Amino acid sequence: MLAGAVISGIVGGNSDRFRASGFIGDNTNLAEASNDVDLIQVSLVGGERITVDIDTPSGSSLDSFLRIFDEFGFPLTQFVSDDDSAPGEVVSLDSFLTFTAPTSGIYYIGVSSFDNEDYDPFVEGNANSVGSSTGAYSIEILRPDLIGSVGIQVHDAYGDANHFRDQGQLIINANRISNSGEFAIEVGPGARQTINNQPVDGAPNPGAVRNTRELNTQRLVPGVTISNNLLTNNVSGGIAMRGDVTDNLAPVPFGRIINNTIVGGTVRAAQNASSELVGDTIYLRGAASFADTVVDYNPLFGNGPEPDTLFADSLQALGAPDYVVDPVTLVATGAVSLGHGGQLTVEFTDNALTGSGDAAPDLFIYEVDDENESVFVEISKDGTAFFAVGKASGANGAIDLDAFGFGPNDLFRFVRLTDDASQGSSTGLTVGADIDAIGAISSYVSLTFNAGGQGILVADNASPTILNNLLINNETGIEIDATSSAAGAV
Repeated sequence: MLAGAVISGIVGGNSDRFRASGFIGDNTNLAEASNDVDLIQVSLVGGERITVDIDTPSGSSLDSFLRIFDEFGFPLTQFVSDDDSAPGEVVSLDSFLTFTAPTSGIYYIGVSSFDNEDYDPFVEGNANSVGSSTGAYSIEILRPDLIGSVGIQVHDAYGDANHFRDQGQLIINANRISNSGEFAIEVGPGARQTINNQPVDGAPNPGAVRNTRELNTQRLVPGVTISNNLLTNNVSGGIAMRGDVTDNLAPVPFGRIINNTIVGGTVRAAQNASSELVGDTIYLRGAASFADTVVDYNPLFGNGPEPDTLFADSLQALGAPDYVVDPVTLVATGAVSLGHGGQLTVEFTDNALTGSGDAAPDLFIYEVDDENESVFVEISKDGTAFFAVGKASGANGAIDLDAFGFGPNDLFRFVRLTDDASQGSSTGLTVGADIDAIGAISSYVSLTFNAGGQGILVADNASPTILNNLLINNETGIEIDATSSAAGAV
């Protein structure tokens, strides 16, 4: 029933009266015609007063009853009327009440027959008693405080509940726009005047003068409200708001850019590779499971000595294990020597190292020397803060991250290896531990963020309010040019 209520058109500050005719008993779907109910919707500002007057024409037998419900259908039991006469009317079976809205919102006025006064406004024909009468009536809803006076509408709600339409204002709300070649939403001045169908800049079409209470020395004109839009992957950016460019004092459009989500550029997941058996270890992401880039290589970290340059190529530690010894020349390739006390830091770019949630190995260090040369192993999420997770050697290269308190929800991109200077020889061409590969047994495919476009651009003498917007993966989040400032504040 509430869903089918008659819209009165009474909205706070905009109208002062509503008149209509109705008939209690014209609903043919009811078993009892006298259980018919008519509902009228009004929208009021807190503290606003209305009067509701029911009058029956000659020949109508209706004994009316009035109720008020809030926007959720709960009855305001202190506001009811049975046989109450309006000012200046004689006593009758008609109803009259005065209602003051306790808060701003929507209210419903219910008209029914006497004895049908406890109905459910959500269920048609639902009542504990049968109405006493049927018949025609007329209803008049007045806002007596506004009749013969000027109303002022006040907007004192929060956030985007303050939407209102200034003269000439547009509202762009609740749209989803993606993959546009330019900006998703672009607001700017149109051609002011045309001569032979060609626009002439700076020649506005004349219109009626608008008298305001104060002189508009800031030259503000109504702009556009842009709110609650989802804008993704648009080439130039999310929102561009531009004003007028002119040598003379130009109008300054004021708009509102509120509660928009703007995602720029591209977000891609690395491709999954087929699982691969390396030695006796299964890597679910195959070759993608191994370290991708060298962040730092310092064979003199422990003051050396350092290896021969032939064995100091740090790139040999990347990718899947490929260490090999030529059977003829006996020259080994595919590994990098750290140097005595030296250090190597690598990064995973297309996957992230993580714990497995059990006691199985999560990380494997491929150290190839037959000697007992160990490395201290550290991991990091950001390349700055590192956490020690034990030691690895050629005899045992497995590391269980869970044993150090890290689980499946911890994602690491950096691994740092430091040669244990207390082990192995301190001389020779391949001094220090020799690293062939670093593999993430437990890993997640990572997302690659490629920033693109501008989140919000304000240019050419525009002056919007920018509030509560979420900007992600943009080359520039918010850009405001020098012309779009007033009194030193953007």
